[in-house]
Amino acid sequence: MRFVAKRVWTDTDAEAAREMGISASTVKNWKQDGAPLDATVRLMKEDGVIVAAEMLRRALVDAVTVKVEGLMERNPGIRQSVATEIIERNLGRPVQRNEVSGSIQVVVNDLGPFGD
Repeated sequence: MRFVAKRVWTDTDAEAAREMGISASTVKNWKQDGAPLDATVRLMKEDGVIVAAEMLRRALVDAVTVKVEGLMERNPGIRQSVATEIIERNLGRPVQRNEVSGSIQVVVNDLGPFGD
């Protein structure tokens, strides 16, 4: 997917490959092996939002794994932060209640049915 993202902004496969530090022959091999690179580049150019959403969806498991692995950190502050984030993401933030004390005075004036 990184190649495709780079390819969207370049004129040729060779240029995108060079910018990524891979050989043009590697890209050619991917295509010969059936990778739909041209169609994917075309789709990304037409609707990058859909492609970006798919990229995020595919990265979700890796991202969650990293977050969960944070629970194993040696630093207790990091563990606490990760635990809080996971809990709040799944259960929501805790409700904070505020008490207000004091008194209010309500004054009602009878102005009649038309406010006269």
